Amino acid sequence: MSVRLAVGIRPEWLLDIAPGELTERDELQWNADRQRVERVSRLLCGAITLEESRQPAPPSAEAARLLSEAALASGQGGQQHGEAPAALQAKLEILRQSFPEAGVPALGAEEWQAMVKAACEGLTSLAELQASPIENRWLASLPAGVARLLREEVPEKIRLASGRLVPLHYEVGKPPWIESRLQDFFGAPVLFLLGGGQGVKSGTLHPQLG
Repeated sequence: MSVRLAVGIRPEWLLDIAPGELTERDELQWNADRQRVERVSRLLCGAITLEESRQPAPPSAEAARLLSEAALASGQGGQQHGEAPAALQAKLEILRQSFPEAGVPALGAEEWQAMVKAACEGLTSLAELQASPIENRWLASLPAGVARLLREEVPEKIRLASGRLVPLHYEVGKPPWIESRLQDFFGAPVLFLLGGGQGVKSGTLHPQLG
């Protein structure tokens, strides 16, 4: 069936004709394109939407819930919100093995999800969430002793005998490793000690010729 003639209907006309059929509805929705929670206001006549408007949602518990669900599901924006950083998990595992008495906390899926949900409180967009990295919030909550172990025993970088400062790579279930130019390893010690004895052996290094 084709429509040969259509006439626009203004909402105010229905106020006189069928006032009981008009309803207004407000709800919060996640806008995947704009990556934010929006307040959607609709004027309905039965199941037909007559008018709709969208605007950024104000902070609320429901907005925080929608944002956390989107963050955990998407993992966008340079930070995998849905999963705890693998390097941090690997560092914590090294510390738990090397310093069992230090009470180093685990950072599994449940702990990470709880941190994401807490970070979303008072926020309504991924841009706001990314402005304050979740990993930094978690690190700030650590006991001083554990934070010190992270800084001193599993550093971000290590200095080679050549004087070159190179990043350390941490992967869950694997020993830490580094890579650099082959000449940077001339005169290097056989073993770099990390985590009170977790070694980065010369055999695990990945040199790049240059």
